[in-house]
Parts: sequence; C-alpha cells; structure tokens
Amino acid sequence: MGLFLCARHHSGESHGSWALDGFLREFAYGRSPETRWLRANGSVLVAPFVDLDGVVEGMYGKDRVPVDFNRDWSANPVRPEIRRLQLEIGAWAKKVHYAAHLDFHCPCLPHVHHMHSSVPGQSTAKLKDVERELARELARLSPRDSRFFEKDLLFPGYQGASGETTCAAYQRHVYGVLSLTP
Repeated sequence: MGLFLCARHHSGESHGSWALDGFLREFAYGRSPETRWLRANGSVLVAPFVDLDGVVEGMYGKDRVPVDFNRDWSANPVRPEIRRLQLEIGAWAKKVHYAAHLDFHCPCLPHVHHMHSSVPGQSTAKLKDVERELARELARLSPRDSRFFEKDLLFPGYQGASGETTCAAYQRHVYGVLSLTP
C-alpha cells in the first residue's frame, strides 16, 4: 500500500512539519498492530518541505507569487518543484498500490482540530465512507489531551477559485486515492 505524505506547501506552516515528523516517528518505531501492519505492507513517499526555498528564506509562503505552491497542481504547473513531485509520484505510483495521501498544513486556530476532505460533492460515496471510517479511527486513537472528533472531518474541504488545483485534489483526480489535508 502506497502512502504519499507532504508538508510545507506554505513554508511558514511549521506545525505541518511537526505533525508529519510525529507520523513518521510512529511509522518507524510504533508498536501498535496498525503501525506494524503499515510498516510490513506499506511504501511511503515523503516530501517534507514542498517549498524548501521558502522555509530556508523564512517566508510564510501562503499565496506566494507567481502562484501558491498548493494551488499549482495542474497539468502544467508553474513551479518546478511541483512538476518534479508530479514526476516522482507518477514513477512511484507505477511500482506500488498508491492508496492514500496526507498533505499536512496548519491554518487553524489553537485547540481546533480539523481535516479537510478532498471529496467534492459530486464524488463517490465510497471515498466519503472511507474518510468517515478514518475519522472514526482517528477519534478512537487520538490522545486525551489532543482529541480528534469525527465531526472534525470537514466536507467538502477546501474549494478554491476556479482554475486552482490543490495537491489533494490532484492526487484524488489523477490517482483516485483517498487524499486528506490535516
């Protein structure tokens, strides 16, 4: 099972990196049956800093000129970083059963968890059901001091201006995978 993980489309959203770091530590060292299964059966592709230049230069990165990194996932992206990621994902997806994508962001208020669905209103009921099942599992497994609730999964998720294609929407559209933005 292939899992593509990325963070820092917006270079200043450092909490996304910490969440990704925690996910990867659990993947590498976790002892739960779910984690052991994922390690034994999973292939993980990671892009920890999509806008690495912005991270290094101390920029925030949201709506960066000429185009926001997370809105450039079209068939012909402006950003060379996005074009390269598309090529890498395409090559990797031919080798594994690409099943899910998580794009770690942090545009939320303190103590308010949420995860954007990538399923638009007209999409399949199957993907919505899978997302709801994942939300229930996250709620069950989340620590008491940082609860995630099933209601924290937001439908239909980010709906940008026409012509924008987010990373999550691209993964869902091109590969048909479960694609969430926590």
